[in-house]
Amino acid sequence: MEIVELEPWFDDPQFLHLVELACGFSDHNVLHRVVHDELSKQICVGFVGDGVPIALASYLLDAAAVIEYIAVTEESQHSGLGSRLIAYVRAQAGARDVIAETDDDAVDFYRRLGFAIGPGPAHERYPGVRRYRCVLTRSTGNGGGGIPD
Repeated sequence: MEIVELEPWFDDPQFLHLVELACGFSDHNVLHRVVHDELSKQICVGFVGDGVPIALASYLLDAAAVIEYIAVTEESQHSGLGSRLIAYVRAQAGARDVIAETDDDAVDFYRRLGFAIGPGPAHERYPGVRRYRCVLTRSTGNGGGGIPD
């Protein structure tokens, strides 16, 4: 299965479900706003199975590669797709660090992949939720986790 650009699926219900998994909001208007106001300005890639998106990673490339959203459908979780998406972002990052912010639900995923975990800034979308800043530096080789160079 290849990683593909997901823009053609932005209005697909399965894609919107992935966005819901990634951001934690189920309100249809909020999901459409995230897709059209945020994802449309980011690099949005993922996997498609049986003609529908089953995994997504959305990120920005600047001084670092900043992962804004990542999700895998419930049926496809624990199959390595999320790790493959991180490896892809890392490859696209070149010499730049890869950074993500997350909460308790996903911090162990990043930890297993060798990201250094620290406290993250509060996020206006998630008031009262403990946040983490996850950083994978290029200088750490394979990050100490399962992402080879």
